[in-house]
Amino acid sequence: MAVSHILGGKSKALITAKPGDTVVEIARKLASNRIGAVVVIDDSGSIQGIVSERDIVRLMAEQGGGALTSKAGDLMTR
Repeated sequence: MAVSHILGGKSKALITAKPGDTVVEIARKLASNRIGAVVVIDDSGSIQGIVSERDIVRLMAEQGGGALTSKAGDLMTR
């Protein structure tokens, strides 16, 4: 099976988060959409950064369960 065939079946929708979204909210978006990252946008739709699964794992390793209430704006890669 070719990679182009696999990618052809994927959704073209861009899944986004707001800077005030919590890690829990972002994790739910990642899981429900079966994706590895979300783009963080402001109210005008401008891209502010990105939050990946890896970002969440690193934060959890550093802060434990308290990381779940962290905000995307504090976690994202700008």
